[in-house]
Amino acid sequence: MRILRIVYDYPPPFLGLNPGIFEITNAQLKLGHQIELWCGGWPRKKKISSSILIKAIPDEKHRSNLKVKQFPAAVPIFDIYLVTVPAVFLCLLLRSKTIVNNFDVIHCHGNLAIAFILARKITRLKNMKFVFHLHVTAAGREEKALKNKEKVGFFDKYFRWYLHKYSDMLGCADADAILCSSSSVKQEAKKFCNAKSNKLFVINNGVNCDIFRPGVESKRKDLGFSNNNCVIMSVGTLSQRKGTLNLIKSLLFLPKQYYLLLAGRGNDEFLKFIRSEVIFLGLMGRVYLAGSVDYFDLASYYKSADIFVLPSSYEGFPKVILEALACELPVLTSKSFNVEPDFKKFLNYLPSTEPRDIAKEVVHILNEQIKPDAEKLRDSYSWEAIASKIDNIYAKLIK
Repeated sequence: MRILRIVYDYPPPFLGLNPGIFEITNAQLKLGHQIELWCGGWPRKKKISSSILIKAIPDEKHRSNLKVKQFPAAVPIFDIYLVTVPAVFLCLLLRSKTIVNNFDVIHCHGNLAIAFILARKITRLKNMKFVFHLHVTAAGREEKALKNKEKVGFFDKYFRWYLHKYSDMLGCADADAILCSSSSVKQEAKKFCNAKSNKLFVINNGVNCDIFRPGVESKRKDLGFSNNNCVIMSVGTLSQRKGTLNLIKSLLFLPKQYYLLLAGRGNDEFLKFIRSEVIFLGLMGRVYLAGSVDYFDLASYYKSADIFVLPSSYEGFPKVILEALACELPVLTSKSFNVEPDFKKFLNYLPSTEPRDIAKEVVHILNEQIKPDAEKLRDSYSWEAIASKIDNIYAKLIK
C-alpha cells in the first residue's frame, strides 16, 4: 500500500510523540508498504540521519520504501501555523493530481493535519481516503489544565490551543477513520469534536520490544546508584502537567535510600524552579536530572530503576509506560487516561497525585515485588501488532 503521512515533526530528536511516529512508520515499512512522510523541521534539521534509519531498519529494501520531505519551520513558536501549515498547504495544492495517482491513503497526525483538511476541500484530494490520528485532543488537555489550575501562557491559550482545537474539529468531521490513542481520547473526540462512533477506532501506542526488553544492561553504577538504593524513575517533559514537583516532594515521605531519576527536559523557567525547590526541600543528591536521553539508550536507564512513576494530570496513552513495562519495571500511574480492560492488569494506580500517596504506593509495590509480564505485553503492544491493526482499518476503507 502507498501511504502519505503528514506529521508536524520526525526524529531526530526523539521527543514527545516523535518516537511513536518513527516506530509506526518503521513497522509499516516492514509490512511492505511504501511511505512518503511530510514533516516540518527545515532548516533546523536539514535531513534525516541515514545512520538512525539503518539502525532501526537494517533491511535496505524496507528503507528504500521511505521518502521524507521536510518543510520550513524557521520561525520559533509560530513555526507550525505561520510557516509549516502554509508551506504544506501550497504543496498539496500543486501536487494534488500526483498525490491522487500515487497514494492509496493519507494518514495525518496532530495539528499539521489542518493543511491537508483545507486543501482537500478545494481539490481532487477529496477523493482520497483520509485517516486522522488523535494522540490527544486539545480540548481535553485544556479542560484538565484549567481544572488543575495549571499555568497556561497567553499564546498557548488564545492562539496555539485555539487552532489545535479547530484542527481537531475539522479532522473529526472530515476523516474517513479516526484513530484514538486510548479510550479516553475516543470519548474526548465524541464530547468535544462531535466525532461519529462508526469512524472511531482505539489504536494504542506500541513499544519496540527489540530496544526495550528485560535483558538490557543497566547504567545503575554509572549513574551513581548502589544496590542498596531504591530508584524511582519518570520519563517525559518536566512540567506541572506531568506532576514533576509532587514526585520530587514524595521523597520527603521516603527513607533516605530512595532516589529519583528524571529523564526528559523542560522549559528553562520550570527547570530553574525545580532546582530551587530541590535545594529548599533539602533533597540535593537524591534527585538526578538526566536531561534528554537518546531513544536508543533509554532502556538502560529503565533498567537502572526499581519502579516507574507517572503522576500526570492528563495523558493520551503514554508510550513511556509501555517502554518501562517492556523492561519489566513495575509502573505506578495516575488515573489521567483510560485504557482497555486487558491492559489494566499491567498497571498500578495512584489514589491521588499527592506526594504522601505517591510515597506510600511506591513502598507497597516494591515490598510486594510486583513485576509485569513483558512477554504478554510484546504479543499485543509491539509496534508490529499496532501496525497490523492500522492495516485492517486501511483495508476496510479502501474496500
